[in-house]
Amino acid sequence: MRVPMMALVAGAMVAIAGVAVAQAPSVGDVIKTRQANLKQMGGAMKTLGDMAKSGTVDKAAGTEAAKKLDGHAQNIATWFPVGSGPESGVETKAKPEIWAKQDDFKKAADGLKAETGKMQLAVDSGDAAKLGAQVAATGKACGTCHEQFRSK
Repeated sequence: MRVPMMALVAGAMVAIAGVAVAQAPSVGDVIKTRQANLKQMGGAMKTLGDMAKSGTVDKAAGTEAAKKLDGHAQNIATWFPVGSGPESGVETKAKPEIWAKQDDFKKAADGLKAETGKMQLAVDSGDAAKLGAQVAATGKACGTCHEQFRSK
């Protein structure tokens, strides 16, 4: 019995599409992952800020925090796919402006990336004052996004 080639191709396409749909994360999972990543960024900022305030820079802990912070910042814009805002029905502080003002959001994310990229240099300096200044600059970049794109 011969199966027409088109039937085989169509069957393969349906199977591939089914696998792709089955592996796509739910909107709830996307939001939970985003929130967990943002909390990790907050924790890293706290570690770095506490270090700066103490006057003693622990280079190992500082490096770990700086890498986590910068690694997340480099990907932050990808954490907000269309459909993962308040309209999803899942609790989120992400404002609709993220999607309505994509250029502004990208600019804010780029500003954050620029500042987190400098954090390792501040840690490596071993100078708590330099670290404190960079934590403040990074915090300002975080605040830019929070003011425009996060509900209170």
